[in-house]
Amino acid sequence: MASGNRGYASAQDVARCKLCGSGVVKLHCTFCLSTLCEQCSTKNILSDTHHRHEVIAFSNKNVDPSPTGPFNYPKSRSRGCEQHDVDGAALQEKLNSLKKDAEQIRSQKIPQMRRLMKELESQISEVDKIYDDRFNNIVCQVQSLHDAINQLEKDYKTRLDEMRKRDVRKLKEHQTKIESLITEANEKLKEFERSNTQQKQKFEFPFLSLPQPVQWTAPTFVPKKLDKEFVRSLFGTLTESNVQAPLEKPRPSKSTPNQASGFTMKRYRTKICKCENPKARKSVITGEKICTECKFYIK
Repeated sequence: MASGNRGYASAQDVARCKLCGSGVVKLHCTFCLSTLCEQCSTKNILSDTHHRHEVIAFSNKNVDPSPTGPFNYPKSRSRGCEQHDVDGAALQEKLNSLKKDAEQIRSQKIPQMRRLMKELESQISEVDKIYDDRFNNIVCQVQSLHDAINQLEKDYKTRLDEMRKRDVRKLKEHQTKIESLITEANEKLKEFERSNTQQKQKFEFPFLSLPQPVQWTAPTFVPKKLDKEFVRSLFGTLTESNVQAPLEKPRPSKSTPNQASGFTMKRYRTKICKCENPKARKSVITGEKICTECKFYIK
C-alpha cells in the first residue's frame, strides 16, 4: 500500500541514478532534467561541452523522490529546457560557422598572407639592390666632379706656368738690353780714358738714354664663393622614395556577424533575469545567482 502512496516512499523506492542505475540520486539538472549520482554527474558535466547544465541538490527541488511517481516539475522548468535546446542548436550552428571560418583562414587567408610575405621579401631584396645602385651612382658622380675639378686645376696650373715663362722671358729681354747699354757705356768710358788730351778735346760720348723701368703686374686668382645649392644643382637631383601601403581597417573588438549563419556573439550573451522579485539560488558549478522562476542570471 505504501507503494501506491506518493507521499510515503519506502527504502526500496529511493531514486536511482539515470545513467548508472545503481547510485543514489544526489544532484539534479534543471535544464536537461537528469537525476544523477555524484560520480555520474561529474563525468556527465565535464564530458558534455555542447550543452548547458545547472546542477542543484536533489533534496532542494520540489520533486517526488520515488521513481514510480510522476515527475512533479514546474512548467517553467520544461520551458527552460526547451529554451536550452534552442540555445544549444543556435550554439551548435555558431560553432559550425566558426569551423568554416577557421577552415577558410587555414586554406585561403594564411596562404595568401604567405604569398604576400614572399612578395615583400623579393621587394626588400630589390630595394637593397636599387639602393646599392643609387649609392654607386652618387660615388660615380662625386668621382666625375673630382675629375672635373682636377682637370680645372691642371688647366689653371698650365696657364699659370705659361704666364710665368712669358713674363720671365720678357723681363730677361729688358735685362739684356740694359746690360748692353751698360757695356756700351763702359767701353766709351775706357776709350775716353785711353785718349790723350788732344783726342779728348775732340771726343764725344754717344747719347745714352736711360731705359724706362719695367712695370710687371702679377696674376691674381679670385675664388668664387661656393653656393651649396648651385653645387647641388651641378651634382644632381635626388627624388624621394615612397611606400604606398594599403590603409589598414581597425580590427573589430567584437565578433562580426557571419554571412553564412547570421549569428553574432551578442546573441549568445548571458540572459539576465527581469523578474520584479526574483528568488535566487546559487549555481553549484559557476557560483552565480540564478532566478528560480525564469532560470536567468541575476545581476
